[in-house]
Amino acid sequence: MSSIITIQNRIEELSSAIERQKQILRDLEISRSDARRELNAARDPMGRLPVEISSDIFMRSLPDYYSHPITPSFYDAPVLFLRICHLWSEIALATPSLWAEICFDFDHDSGPNATDSKNRLARWIARAGTFPLNLSLGGHLASGVDIIQQYAHRMPTLDLRPSSLKGLGQISFSSLLALRISGYTSPKNPPLRLHRHIAGGATPR
Repeated sequence: MSSIITIQNRIEELSSAIERQKQILRDLEISRSDARRELNAARDPMGRLPVEISSDIFMRSLPDYYSHPITPSFYDAPVLFLRICHLWSEIALATPSLWAEICFDFDHDSGPNATDSKNRLARWIARAGTFPLNLSLGGHLASGVDIIQQYAHRMPTLDLRPSSLKGLGQISFSSLLALRISGYTSPKNPPLRLHRHIAGGATPR
């Protein structure tokens, strides 16, 4: 009987020793990953530049707003910069002008998808700091009226590609200089009537 207890105790000791070694291995793997990141950062010429120059390089990599609108795609700048490495991500997040433009479609419902859609746009706009916003908004705009209203005063340029204009007529776009509405027609709410109301009495171009 005592031999069984002895064997059980030995198994428990071995199991504990194995877990300790596994933890040591995990710690070593983390340290190796950290060392690799440090090596990559040391090799990255971007890391040897002043942040202002790095930010300017990032800005110059963005496509023209009108010929190729910026979308929240993982495969395009500026979101792509967040996925390259920690250093590039820090530079991108420290450059609010990178996030001052976006082409965004709201989801077509009022459930979790619509909430997630608004949250994604809110995160993007938050990264823009206090920069003026040039937005191209499409999809079901009615589901995003609240967030549009929240930031309307910061939009000098607005491009709407709506399936619905419901609710937008009550929003004051006090900074609006240029407005374009495409892909929408309704005899009850002609786009040209909306221009003067949105602009607060001044007709945008």
